[in-house]
Amino acid sequence: MSKGRICPAPELDPGREKELEREPDPESNPDLLKDRFKELATDPRRSLSSPKTPWPARLSVEVEPGVRGGILGRISRQGPLTVSRPFYAADVLELALIHPPGGLVEGDDLRVDILARPASRVLFTTTSAQKVYRARDWQSQSINLTARGDGLEWLPRETIVFSGAKGRLSLWVDVEPTSRFIGWDLVNFGAGAEFSEGILIQELTIKRAERLVFRERARVSGGDRFLPSALGYGGRSVAASLWALGRAGASDEDLLSQVASKVPQNQKGALTGITLRGGLLVARYLGSAMERAWDWLETVWRAIRELWGGRLFRPRLWST
Repeated sequence: MSKGRICPAPELDPGREKELEREPDPESNPDLLKDRFKELATDPRRSLSSPKTPWPARLSVEVEPGVRGGILGRISRQGPLTVSRPFYAADVLELALIHPPGGLVEGDDLRVDILARPASRVLFTTTSAQKVYRARDWQSQSINLTARGDGLEWLPRETIVFSGAKGRLSLWVDVEPTSRFIGWDLVNFGAGAEFSEGILIQELTIKRAERLVFRERARVSGGDRFLPSALGYGGRSVAASLWALGRAGASDEDLLSQVASKVPQNQKGALTGITLRGGLLVARYLGSAMERAWDWLETVWRAIRELWGGRLFRPRLWST
């Protein structure tokens, strides 16, 4: 299996950089790779690895400026993570992260670093939903985004968390004053069944030129009374959020203040809300249907794009 081009990683927040211990790559052992996929296909809830045999994966991607939004620059990768070939839609470069296993099992540790260079415009998505399977030990995923260009959009498919999972997901974003950022996150707890055991920890940090703009940490435990409580999730299994940070200055903030008037707030069986504080727009959805959550967030995203003067389109990879 090809390893792709191995190049230096993008320049990232030094505070987030940690010395990574290089683990044996399972891709170098075809028998191990075959056995893991065979077991996953037989029982997707099964823990396929142990703390002694983690499956680390690293991907670093740089996006350079180009005539149609940007071009794919330097890439370095280790393990089962890669990026799609470039697509061009509307006014941006469209790319997708590809994780062939399609989910996190016990001991997995994924890290993605993305750097959008000045004058670039790029939209990242994923080719499929990310799944967090039942596990005895932690499963981790860390996404680090640095937006230095005209715009960076992070719009992945949903995350499905199975009962019994032990997931830790983090998203770090650093946005230059001259750049714009839109991102979202959609989570389905229980995969259609009750989320009766396990735990999911989510951490989000958004900075503007290294200065903290927004930080939150959520810890959801399976079987917790918070899940059925009206003060918590109210028995709903789908939680989704969108964040948008415009260029520093009053103009973009004034435009974001108009988003709520363009988005329907009354969603059957769901709770929604849009707030704007410190230049950051946050939209929330809490319901029981992933398709409705996706449609609502897409409506918010389109409203923001239109107000910012961007062309409206539906990413090609969402239809594959």
